[in-house]
Amino acid sequence: MEQNKNQYSLADMRAYLMDELPEGERKAIESAMQTDPLLAGAMEVLEEEFGKKSLDEAQLNQLTASFRQAIPGDKNGKHSTISIRRRPIGPQIQRFAAVILLFAAGIWALSYLTARKAGPEDVFAENFRPYEDVISSRSLGDTDGLLRESMEHYKAGSYEQALTGFNSILLQDEKEPFALLYAANSALTLGKTQEAIALLQRLDALQNPVLQDVSRWYLALAYLRMGEKEKASDLFQYLIETESAFQSQAGKVYSR
Repeated sequence: MEQNKNQYSLADMRAYLMDELPEGERKAIESAMQTDPLLAGAMEVLEEEFGKKSLDEAQLNQLTASFRQAIPGDKNGKHSTISIRRRPIGPQIQRFAAVILLFAAGIWALSYLTARKAGPEDVFAENFRPYEDVISSRSLGDTDGLLRESMEHYKAGSYEQALTGFNSILLQDEKEPFALLYAANSALTLGKTQEAIALLQRLDALQNPVLQDVSRWYLALAYLRMGEKEKASDLFQYLIETESAFQSQAGKVYSR
């Protein structure tokens, strides 16, 4: 540990706080803090910031960099140490206050970047998953062949082709529930949210007992993505109160 009478690097201070110093070096810092209020104050701030968060190594390094940049450099531009010397108390306090303010700014910036509140698109992305295939084993009547072909595109991730196929089915039968559901899911995956909302509203109006909760879950996500929070909230609340299959997922989104 490099020392010049009561000079300690930020690495030394961090090692002290993390109990990584040999006993002799630890005692030397403790002795210095007894007589140097600036060192004691800087150590207290560092202890508070390191202790109140669970930070990984990269984040700790970023905090270190923020603090180091707050310390005035020498004529060579170096910022390796915090220097505690006998000076008039006024300049010491001013310098310490500037360091703490800039350090706090670094903490705030890191907190903003690592804990930014998720927006509607973030929440949508976290919760949207294209609905699983539930039709391949079913007998679906006149549109069976085209529906299965469209589903193959859907399962392969070819959502444009799938959407085209499902929409072709809807031209023949505008109330085909599975075509409405999977066309809407394809549209959501492609970012065509307004189109998806129109399809899901048509599906919900059918009041199909098998697909009603499914349609409302995806409709709620679509509304949320479009910033229509009140409509989304009403549907999430419905899914929670009716103990639907989406109750847990809806509860997590609703609580945010």
